[in-house]
Amino acid sequence: LSRGLGDVYKRQVLTSPSANAFLNTTEPTFTWEASTDAVSYEIQIDESSSFSDPIEQYVTNLTDLTYTASTLTEKLWYWRVRAVNAEGNAGSWSTSRSFTVDVTPPAAPTLTAPADAATPVGIPAFTWSAPTGANAYQFQMDDDSGFGSPLITTPDGSSSYPGTPLVLYTYTPSGLALGTVYYWHVKARDAAGNWGDWSTARTVNVQASLPSAPVLKTPATGSPTNTQPVLSWNSVPSGSTYQIQIDNASTFTDPIFEDQSGIVGLTHTVATLLTDGVWYWRVRATNATGGVGPWSTTWSFTFDSIPPAAPTLSSPAAEAIVRSTPAFSWSAPATATAYEFALGTTTDGTMATFSLIYTSPVLTTTSHTPPTMSLGGYYWHVRARDAAGNWSNWSDLRKINVYPPILAAPTTFTPATGFLTNSTLLTFSWGAVANAKSYLLQYADMANFSPSDPDTHLVTLVPGANSYEVTDPNLLRDGTWYWRVATVNATDEAGSYSTALSFIIDTLPPAAPTLTAPLNGATPVGIPAFTWSIPTGANAYQFQMDDDSAFGSPLITTPDGSSSFPGTPLALYTFTPSGLTLGTVYYWHVKARDAAGNWSDWSTAFSMNPQATLPTAPLLTSPAYSALTNDTTPAFTWKAASNGVNYQLQIDNLYSFASPEIDIPSTGGLTYTLAGGAESLTADGLFYWRVRAQNITGGWGPWSTATPFTLDTTPPAAPTLTAPLNGATPVGIPAFTWSIPTGANAYQFQLDDDSAFGSPLITTPDGSSSFPGTPLALYTFTPSGLTLGTVYYWHVKARDAA
Repeated sequence: LSRGLGDVYKRQVLTSPSANAFLNTTEPTFTWEASTDAVSYEIQIDESSSFSDPIEQYVTNLTDLTYTASTLTEKLWYWRVRAVNAEGNAGSWSTSRSFTVDVTPPAAPTLTAPADAATPVGIPAFTWSAPTGANAYQFQMDDDSGFGSPLITTPDGSSSYPGTPLVLYTYTPSGLALGTVYYWHVKARDAAGNWGDWSTARTVNVQASLPSAPVLKTPATGSPTNTQPVLSWNSVPSGSTYQIQIDNASTFTDPIFEDQSGIVGLTHTVATLLTDGVWYWRVRATNATGGVGPWSTTWSFTFDSIPPAAPTLSSPAAEAIVRSTPAFSWSAPATATAYEFALGTTTDGTMATFSLIYTSPVLTTTSHTPPTMSLGGYYWHVRARDAAGNWSNWSDLRKINVYPPILAAPTTFTPATGFLTNSTLLTFSWGAVANAKSYLLQYADMANFSPSDPDTHLVTLVPGANSYEVTDPNLLRDGTWYWRVATVNATDEAGSYSTALSFIIDTLPPAAPTLTAPLNGATPVGIPAFTWSIPTGANAYQFQMDDDSAFGSPLITTPDGSSSFPGTPLALYTFTPSGLTLGTVYYWHVKARDAAGNWSDWSTAFSMNPQATLPTAPLLTSPAYSALTNDTTPAFTWKAASNGVNYQLQIDNLYSFASPEIDIPSTGGLTYTLAGGAESLTADGLFYWRVRAQNITGGWGPWSTATPFTLDTTPPAAPTLTAPLNGATPVGIPAFTWSIPTGANAYQFQLDDDSAFGSPLITTPDGSSSFPGTPLALYTFTPSGLTLGTVYYWHVKARDAA
């Protein structure tokens, strides 16, 4: 008993429909697994997962493992089952499952690609929209619009078309014949298995290739026309016919003209009467199998049948007097792009008697100058044409009168502005002016050419002359002058004067230059650059040099531009001559020229003596720097200086050598010993000495560096003996020591057994030939070889640094 109750109370295992199933029937069948000891089953079906009372369907005493529900509405439903044993005890309810009743099929898909009547190249992918709830599709294609015997039908899961339906909303068929029109449509299935209706069918014509877009030829895009245009285009490969669209909207949403029948040629004449405005057109090609290529680029043209207004004449004014063929001008009416100008005569100023003399070509500007017009009266008018070719009416006639021209002033002149001259005899000249009868010339010392100024001159020239020579030297003087010319025409009418030009007469020479370098009497090394000051107004110079102060036959004279010294004068205030002999005295002077050509007097002359290369400073060797000597007539030595042939020696107790103690002006050697007497150093102290060298032309080089030395003829004091003491009887031979006198730096020691030192036993060196060697440097000495018990006498003398 307990085992049976346990089995009953086990939860039922539901089998179908599966959880969350979609069912396309309102009377679904439910199944479950059997329970041990169960004799019947109960089932509940409700729209609420809590199965709250009232329950839609609650059936008991089911002895089979299946139940078919009575009619259910379309919605989400829940169901569960439990078992009942023989004692009437019910087990636990199974876990509930949900299902959805859906008997409404999805909408028919909307076909998306290819477009209806498309002519794709190759077999395209066919696509469609996904209707709400759709999860599978069936695709069908036939060459019959009624789909009587479809060539392609994908599976729908039925026995007729077994297999899995398409789950994506795209399909690419195979085996289609190129150039054949196919029809295709699609239907959709939802999750409940409901199949919708077939979509609206489309056609497709698969092509091997499509024609390219034609290239449009005429009329050019944007061009205007006033006639029904002939449209033309280039042929394209594989294009057998052409389609054309014309519309007043570039979108071609509702073409005014559309020829879909296929134009065999490459032109089309627009026969439909077009209204004024902008029109757009395009062309595409169709191949032999009906494949349509892309549209060409859209071009436009403007249809315009309205002519522009007549131009308004602007210049010359009515009854204007002109002196040469004028430029005629007029206003530009709206839309006008071209014009025609006409010139003629009339007896009464009306078109009725207008006699044409000249008609211009078609003009694109609002101005025109006709061929040269002779003297007389003329009438002219203009008409306008727009871009479409519509001509306006002629404008009103206007009269002008051609008179002889007032001639322009000449344009080329001499003397030009800024011209400088030192001559008061001058020729004025100017360029000839065509058709000139004569000229008027004015020259004056005032820019305003005042008639009251006695220096304002007016010259009327004979016909044909275009120059004038001033032959009276009293008419022009130093200063600025102005001149101008006017041209006189055939009727003796003078034109405007030319712009006044100015020139300057200057007969005053500049001052003579002041010579600056080399200085007068200079002895420069080599040939120097000769320089001088710039006198006011000077712009050129002449340089002259001679070995004669009177310049009787100058050795060098630079050009002055004359026949005597032809060439270009010096432009700079410097000159470096060549070919001078070193060691020779030369004289030189300079004169200056101003811009007007006036030469100054010669400057004051300078002399100069060019020298060979100066020697270098000698290198002093003895006495050495800061040397000490006790010699009042010492020897001085130095090394040879480059280019030196003679030397000068100076000695002074002042570093400045302001007043040398000894000056030896000339010595040919590299050493010199003072001769004594006047050539001797007279007092102890610090002295300086220096040497300079002289070259073969007498030029002195720089002084050597001044070298100091000290003369010291005063000996130091005698040393004071310190040990051993006088009369001492030391054991053994002692070290003998003494004091250091001021200035002492060396010593001589002498020892004898005779107090008179007649024949000293020991005498240390003093550097002399009698006692050669180095004197003692210390104030101590230990002799050797003394006899014990013998009385010896010793003394010391000191030497200073001198």
